[in-house]
Amino acid sequence: MVEVAVVLSLPVILGATVGFFEINPVAAELNTPAGYDAHLFLDSFPDDTLIVEIAYQTSVGPPASASVATLLDRIHETCSKGSVSVDEHAIAPGAASFDVNGLLALEEKVRQHWPVPGTMALFYLYLGASFGPESDVIGLAYRGSSIAIFEGTIDSDSTLLGSATAVTTTVMIHEFGHELGLVGIIGYAPNEDHQHPPHSTDPNDVMYWEVDTTGISALGATPPTQFDAADLADLNTVRWTVIWTEALPWGVLVIDLLAVYLIVRADLRKRRSIVPAPE
Repeated sequence: MVEVAVVLSLPVILGATVGFFEINPVAAELNTPAGYDAHLFLDSFPDDTLIVEIAYQTSVGPPASASVATLLDRIHETCSKGSVSVDEHAIAPGAASFDVNGLLALEEKVRQHWPVPGTMALFYLYLGASFGPESDVIGLAYRGSSIAIFEGTIDSDSTLLGSATAVTTTVMIHEFGHELGLVGIIGYAPNEDHQHPPHSTDPNDVMYWEVDTTGISALGATPPTQFDAADLADLNTVRWTVIWTEALPWGVLVIDLLAVYLIVRADLRKRRSIVPAPE
């Protein structure tokens, strides 16, 4: 039957589309905002492995091992992964400042690990530069699995009270929190500061609104590095929040199977209703 053939072709088209993005991870990530990949970070299915890639400009060198270790602690506390590894590699110094388009262009040149079936990837650009549109920004989650740390601004700003390592640690974790859908990026978060979304109202929380700018100085020499109880509760909400782009393929499959069932049933009824002509 033509109708059945047409309907049955839909999963093939859907599968081809999904397959395209699986073998073209750059294309799959091009338009993903922060929080888009939250479930892929938080859950063990379908990705039980996580690679944290840090591409650092030689002008600043890699982040301190203490910063990376604390970030890994937060990852293990929040994400259900069987394996988490870190890959650090150097890149050329490049421009003195970047806008979002510049970050995207640089990432596509230097990023080595992209999300693929079975393995999630978290990417950090660790830059000896500033964010051109807003010079006080020291961290930015600019894509669903991509973060920029403006270490050049951290190192050069004399108003920062904490050590560069302490500030860097806090901002690396803060931006990772946004990739997990905090605070209020996914679902409703009671602790969201509606004057500074999507951030927390608690200055003892790593997701506090002043953390990703030089305003972090207001938090003293030891800025927070922990997700507070409200954040952890928010993450439970995120885990159970349906993201329509993830549910869409399953919805199409269910509708397709239902359509096949209805067409086949209608055809059988039609055949049974035909009375054979008398001989």
